[in-house]
Amino acid sequence: MAVLKAESEVICGMAGPVNYFTNPCPHGERPMFGGGKMMVGSIACQMCKHYGGQVDDDSIECKHE
Repeated sequence: MAVLKAESEVICGMAGPVNYFTNPCPHGERPMFGGGKMMVGSIACQMCKHYGGQVDDDSIECKHE
């Protein structure tokens, strides 16, 4: 399994601070809904069939072959 860096920035919204992921998937995976690019560490990334689980706050395991 590869470890991918999940870069993010905090944006203050109406509901408070939101963690916004900024690093696109290096494998070109796209979210199931909404189109666009999948960001490493996002909810869409965690729903991906290649997601291996959280390693720590700024990296994830990816099972993409």
